[in-house]
Amino acid sequence: MEDNKWVTWHLNLAKVLNQCERADSLNTLLYSLEELVDATSGLATKYVAGDKPEITHQRLLASESKHLQINHYAEVAYLLDPFYRLIVDSQTTGVFALKSVAPAGFYESEYYRLFYSLINVRDEVCIIVRVDDGVFFSLSLVRSEGKNNFSQREISDLESVYPVIGALISNWYLANSERTKEPLGWQLDEALNLFGSSVLTPKECAVLRFTLQGYSVKFIAQKMDNAIETIKYHRKNMYRKLDINSQSELFNLFITALKALPKGARTDPLMHLNK
Repeated sequence: MEDNKWVTWHLNLAKVLNQCERADSLNTLLYSLEELVDATSGLATKYVAGDKPEITHQRLLASESKHLQINHYAEVAYLLDPFYRLIVDSQTTGVFALKSVAPAGFYESEYYRLFYSLINVRDEVCIIVRVDDGVFFSLSLVRSEGKNNFSQREISDLESVYPVIGALISNWYLANSERTKEPLGWQLDEALNLFGSSVLTPKECAVLRFTLQGYSVKFIAQKMDNAIETIKYHRKNMYRKLDINSQSELFNLFITALKALPKGARTDPLMHLNK
């Protein structure tokens, strides 16, 4: 059985190599990786510094929501994605399981409830490759509810083929990239950092950002070197000033404010609500 898996992988890899410069060759690569680790579906996403992510290829099931997994994600939801934070905050490359990068409290967070749970994701593995200065690709392999999580053996299998994957994606990028494309010119990451700054103290803003990203109160306290009760106090004041009562309302306020943010704005997104 194990030998058959690798025979299939090498046959699929030959197909990718034969079409490596074609625009749709990453779909073949996604299919090959799905077969290797028994994934349900996959996505290829390009991340360019200063731009919104671009989902270049997708192999979603008919039952999966393209609106949530493509449109909503690329619009604003990606800002709270643990894999996106890994790329932006540390520019890390390699093979990563969701459980290894998700912050403490992530599975109870509003982002998880309103994004991952709605798209019926049981587990996810991301293969992150740097192809140019400020340009990263991720291949996301997903297992839907009803299946087991990816095993350590399967993750090790992906790690063993990572150099080949990196070379294939880099070659595809060189053959297909639009190097003259102008950036969007507005930084939503900056909007995340500025969110609430017009009404909150710097410490309350820090608690807000950690809360949005799904970190637990205990982790926030450790990160900010404060007592848990102090963090709870800041969070209570934050909710009061923003006129909300829960993490759910905070998440909805964040998404609504980002959608109202004009292009090029470098101010607290809250300042543009109801204008």
